Amino acid sequence: MNLYQRQIFGTKKSGFNTEIGGVSATLNTASALASVLGISASNILDFAIDGSNVKCNITVNYVIPASAFEDNTVISFYKDSGKVTNIGDSAFRTCSSLYYLEFALITSITGVYFLRNEFTGLHDLTVICPKLTSLSNNGLYLHNRYKLTLYAPLLTTIGSSTADNFVFYRSEFISGLRLYVKPSLATSNSGGEEGDIAYYRNTCNAQISYVANFTV
Repeated sequence: MNLYQRQIFGTKKSGFNTEIGGVSATLNTASALASVLGISASNILDFAIDGSNVKCNITVNYVIPASAFEDNTVISFYKDSGKVTNIGDSAFRTCSSLYYLEFALITSITGVYFLRNEFTGLHDLTVICPKLTSLSNNGLYLHNRYKLTLYAPLLTTIGSSTADNFVFYRSEFISGLRLYVKPSLATSNSGGEEGDIAYYRNTCNAQISYVANFTV
């Protein structure tokens, strides 16, 4: 892992398995957070407020419910070290301050989009899913206003074909797309680069890095 990757993907272990940025004004108790996440407050331990952020230890695996943070304009990041197993439809839709998502356990994003943006201005967003193997059917549904960095070193299935093209973005004009993906995708399309990867590289000038897995 080079210096750039350490700067982007290196994460200090904080002693909490869940950290959410920017939400402490409204999600200021374990009960309030539990209500949004669809779990029992008794499964949230060590709840603490750190400035505008909240952090805690969640004791059960769970799915982030559909539309859980939809239209939340203050949430800035969501770091999960291994309790989130899936993400509901539009869970982070129209979150205009969101810049970082990390889900250590998720292996598949399929069927619906969990991310969707409908606002103006250019936004940087880093998504880290170190165990993700399958991404399809607009799981990341974004307009060209996002500069997306996706770290998914185990990803083997993208879209429903080798040239799905619209898995990540609705618009064909993509700015600042950076993908860190599994080396086998370089030859998975009859010896050539996987169709989506090739499309983004050739049409959108995306930066593609083939990386081996490492622990975030």
